[in-house]
Amino acid sequence: MASIQKKYIGLLGGSFDPPHKGHLGISKIAIKKLKLKKIYWVVTKKNPFKNKPFYSIAQRLRKAKKLTKSNKKIQVAYFDEIIGSSRSIDTIYYLIFKKKQKNIFLIIGSDNLINFHKWKSWKKIVKLAKLIVFSRRGYDKKSKKSKVAKYLKNKIIFIKNKPILISSTKLRNWDQVKKIMEITAIKDNIEKILDDNKAISITSINLKNKSYIADYMIVASGTSSRHLQSLSEILVIELKKLGIENCRIEGKDSADWKLVDAHDIIVHIFHPEKREFYDLEKMWSEEIPKEKAMIWKNLLFYQF
Repeated sequence: MASIQKKYIGLLGGSFDPPHKGHLGISKIAIKKLKLKKIYWVVTKKNPFKNKPFYSIAQRLRKAKKLTKSNKKIQVAYFDEIIGSSRSIDTIYYLIFKKKQKNIFLIIGSDNLINFHKWKSWKKIVKLAKLIVFSRRGYDKKSKKSKVAKYLKNKIIFIKNKPILISSTKLRNWDQVKKIMEITAIKDNIEKILDDNKAISITSINLKNKSYIADYMIVASGTSSRHLQSLSEILVIELKKLGIENCRIEGKDSADWKLVDAHDIIVHIFHPEKREFYDLEKMWSEEIPKEKAMIWKNLLFYQF
C-alpha cells in the first residue's frame, strides 16, 4: 500500500440502524491501516435506498456515542439538518468547504460498491474522496466487477478483513422480537393485576395490522363506578412498580368507563351495560384500514 498522509480523515456514513460492533471493528482497522487522524460516523436520518428506520435518529445517535465513547478518533456526527441532506456528496462538500477537511477516505462495504453507481453524483464523490472498500462475505467478487470498480480501475483500496458476522438487519429483527416479548409480558401483567382485583371478563385484542396507536387493547368490566375507578388507579400504581411510568387515566369524570393508556397497550374498563353498548371486541375483531386509524384513535380515547 502506498504511503498515506497522517492528515487523512475517514467518513463512514449510513443510517446505523442500529450501530454495532461490526461498524466499530472496521473503524478501528481503518484508523490503524490508513493512519487516520479521525473517522466520522455520519448518522443519517434515513437511507435513501431503504425503508423507514427501526430506531429514531435520537436513539441511533445515543447508541453510536455509547459504542464509541472509549475511542477518541471516532466522532459521531449528524449533519442532515445542517446541510439539508443525507446524501454522501453533500456531506463531502460540507466537510471540504465548510469544515475545511481535505484528504477524505470514504469507507464502504463491498456490498455497497456493487450499487455505488446509483448514488447521487457518484463520479463527483470519487473525485473528491478516495474509496476504501471493506470485505463483506458473499459480495467481494461481484464488487470487483462492478461498474464503479471498472471505472476507477486500480484507484480503490480494498481491505481484507475478517468476516463481519453481525448485521444491522439481524439486530433489528432481534430487537423487534424482544419488543414483542416485552409487550406480551406487560400484557400478561396487566391481565393479572385486573384479575387479582376482581375485574370481570378480561379480553385482550391484538391490534397488529389494525392500528398504529397501540399493540394491544385490553377490555374489562367492573361492578360499580367505584370499582372502575379503583381498578384504573391500582393498575397505574402497579405498572409504575414494574417500571412502566407516566401511564395516564382518561374518563375520570365518567361513572361507567375508564381508560388507562399504558403506552403500547390501551386498557378499557367498562360498566357491563356500557361495554355491551360499544362492543369494542366486535369492532376490533375486523381488519381496520389504515386511513381510518385516526378516527378509531378518537373513539378509543375520547368518545365514552
